[in-house]
Amino acid sequence: MSPRVIVLVRVPKSGSTTLVHMVTAALPGARIYRLPHMLRSDEGPSRLEKLRRTRSRMRRFFKLFGTVREQAALQRLAAQLRDGDIVSGHFAFGALDLPDFQTDYVTLLRHPLDRLISEYNYARVGFEERWRVQRLYHRGRLAAARLSFADYLAFLEDNRTLFENLATRYVTGARACADPAAFLQQNYFHFGALERLDRFAEGLSAKLGVPVQPRHERITSQRADIAMTGRDHARFERLFAEDLNIYDQALSLIDRGAA
Repeated sequence: MSPRVIVLVRVPKSGSTTLVHMVTAALPGARIYRLPHMLRSDEGPSRLEKLRRTRSRMRRFFKLFGTVREQAALQRLAAQLRDGDIVSGHFAFGALDLPDFQTDYVTLLRHPLDRLISEYNYARVGFEERWRVQRLYHRGRLAAARLSFADYLAFLEDNRTLFENLATRYVTGARACADPAAFLQQNYFHFGALERLDRFAEGLSAKLGVPVQPRHERITSQRADIAMTGRDHARFERLFAEDLNIYDQALSLIDRGAA
C-alpha cells in the first residue's frame, strides 16, 4: 500500500487558515509542508505585483528545499515526504506530482459572494497598512480595493481572464467543471463548506479516525455590509458562475450527507 499524504487545497478567503489549524491539531505527529502561493493567474496584471509574488515564492522554496526553482522544489518535496505528512498551500488541484503516494485531498469552500467581500476587505486593509514605497508594488487588485466595491468588481471584470471563478480553479485545477459534484466525490478525500464547519469536522473525524475540532472564526455573511446594485450582481454572476455552481452542488452533497 502506498504511503499516504494529506493535501490541503487552500482556497483564499475561504477558511483556509482554519482548515490548516483543524487538521494539524488533529494530527500533531504529522510533519507539515506549507508551500508558497503557486497559482500564477491570481497574481493579477501588475508586473510589480508579479515580481513581488515571484520573489516571495522563491524565498519560500529556498527556505524549504534549498532551491528557488519550482520544479526542483516539488521534486525535493516528493523525495522528503513520508507516510502521514501534510502538504498545504494556495495551489490548484493537480499542481503536485506525487505518483508514489496516496494523496488525500481536503478543501473548504465558501459562498462566492462572501469570499469575494472578504477578499475585498482584506485587500483594503492590506493596502492601507503598506508603506508608501511598498505601495508601488501594488498596482493591481490590492490597489483596486481602495475604490468602492462596485469599482472593484469592474476592475475584476476588466481582468476577467485572471480573476474569474477563482475557487473553481483552485479546487478543480481548471476554469470550468462539467460535473462538480462528481469531481469532488471522485477526487477529494473530504470537502466541506465554511458555513457547515461542524459537519465538515464531524465527517473528517470519522474518516481520519481521530477527533477533529471545528475552529470557529467570524464566519457570518458580510453581504449586508455591502450595497450592491443590479449591475453589480450581474457582474458578480458573470465573474463567478462556475464558483456558484460548485459551491451549490457541494452544499447539496453536504446537506444530504453525501460529502
